[in-house]
Amino acid sequence: ITSDGAIDMWPAWSPDGRRLAFVSGRADCASWMPDDPNSCAGIGNAPRTGGNLFVLDFQTEQIQQVGQTWLSSAPTWVSNLQVAYTSQDDDANVSELWLANVQSGTSRRVSEAEDELILSPAWAPGGARVLYQRANEPRGLVMRDSSGELVADTDQYTFARYGFAAAWSAAGDMIALAGQNGLCPYGLIVARSDLSVITGPLQNARACSPSYSPDGRWLAYAGIQQRVGYDDGRLDLYVAQPNGYGATNLTGSLRGEI
Repeated sequence: ITSDGAIDMWPAWSPDGRRLAFVSGRADCASWMPDDPNSCAGIGNAPRTGGNLFVLDFQTEQIQQVGQTWLSSAPTWVSNLQVAYTSQDDDANVSELWLANVQSGTSRRVSEAEDELILSPAWAPGGARVLYQRANEPRGLVMRDSSGELVADTDQYTFARYGFAAAWSAAGDMIALAGQNGLCPYGLIVARSDLSVITGPLQNARACSPSYSPDGRWLAYAGIQQRVGYDDGRLDLYVAQPNGYGATNLTGSLRGEI
């Protein structure tokens, strides 16, 4: 799809399949092929671990660079024309959240221009709102709309760094909050689109990695079972109503690690 000497990484399809977003170092280094003219390959040159945002349109077969921001993580489509991404300053341990329109080629910053370390952003369908983890002090969860206006924030639920995950319902009216990577301190939490809590934390199991079904009828998550006085540490698959109630353990009878 991209046959050139540059380093291309993190491909992501648009919802309609018309476009492919990816990160590339081609603007900084056009080729790492040793025999190419002006190749970057050589002693002391390390391959790039990030790059700029590019979009390939399969109808026009054109590749377009979107903005000048340097990305160090994968982009995420929030609609057929909008791509969200995070830029990070590793030296300062801060990051910024951006939303790009691939048709106009413009980008706007959604997070505030302050010292935030943004992790695990979860975008509502269509890109209307985003919830992310602020991993530096003051730690907490922050919700903003697509223009960057603050909708809500809370320090009531604090998750470990790289230990937070959220999923929006298909209608964008609810969001499920949980942990990930085995760092799951709470039961399942479901909130409205303004971050006001509907249910939770439900204590039938410590919850990880929530996911709504495409039709919005079900909410699935991984649950670490609890017993009176201790956790047995076994991971199981749960399915619940969209608001988190009525959870059923689908793998509880298998008696093994899932």
